[in-house]
Amino acid sequence: MKMIDLTGQTFGYLTVLRFVGKAKNGASIFRCRCRCGIEKDVLGANLKLSKRATKSCGKCWKIDHPTRPTTHGQTRSPTYSSWQSMKSRCYNKNNSEYHRYGGRGIIVCDRWLGKKGFANFFTDMGERPSIDYTIDRYPNVNGNYMPSNCRWATHEEQNHNKRNTVFIEFEGKQQPFNLLCKKLNINPRTAKARLNAGFSTDQVFSTEKLGCWCRPTKKDRLISFRGETKRVVDWAEETGLKAGTIYARLNRGGSAEKTLTTPT
Repeated sequence: MKMIDLTGQTFGYLTVLRFVGKAKNGASIFRCRCRCGIEKDVLGANLKLSKRATKSCGKCWKIDHPTRPTTHGQTRSPTYSSWQSMKSRCYNKNNSEYHRYGGRGIIVCDRWLGKKGFANFFTDMGERPSIDYTIDRYPNVNGNYMPSNCRWATHEEQNHNKRNTVFIEFEGKQQPFNLLCKKLNINPRTAKARLNAGFSTDQVFSTEKLGCWCRPTKKDRLISFRGETKRVVDWAEETGLKAGTIYARLNRGGSAEKTLTTPT
């Protein structure tokens, strides 16, 4: 095949000076001069490439065409992966978990979407502590993904924050029943039996053995609500609810507020 002489032609910042020989594979080699004065030998084929062609000595082109800066530099980080997975669960109908998230109307807040979405997410949530942590909607497991309702949590912590988790009011706040049992070293079956028998919350999670003598009757069970402590039968008279309804709601793990303020 006849060689095409490129002498005198310009490619980018390079001007071809002369043909200097052949490479081992038979390709033509030309001596070129960059606009900065540096000379280098270049394969003729590399000068004519439509993409990734040799256009300068190397230094000049980099100076005039700096690499585009990255947005945040964390595209391959675990934190970025969690952010992408969160959006996919809510908006990608082909995601296997979509029916549990986007299919139920759960969305990602506007602050965590768009061009600055990940940067805002990183500012609000910080770096993912480790691969043992994932993004968790807390305290409202049915709420949306937003700064006020999200945390980094382990799988064990998330297991105590499901839609079917039973919460118990203890020490002034709602806490997962199973997590309380584990934290206080109480057998869950024992605690549940005490709860169903009508023991007070303090007795339910007590490490002491409780006999039948301390078991209250349904009507005598005490409930503390809005700074007042009264018997079930007294709250029933005040709220207009049946004592049996109040007792049943408490046994299902309902808080004092929901038990006494939810109409029948």
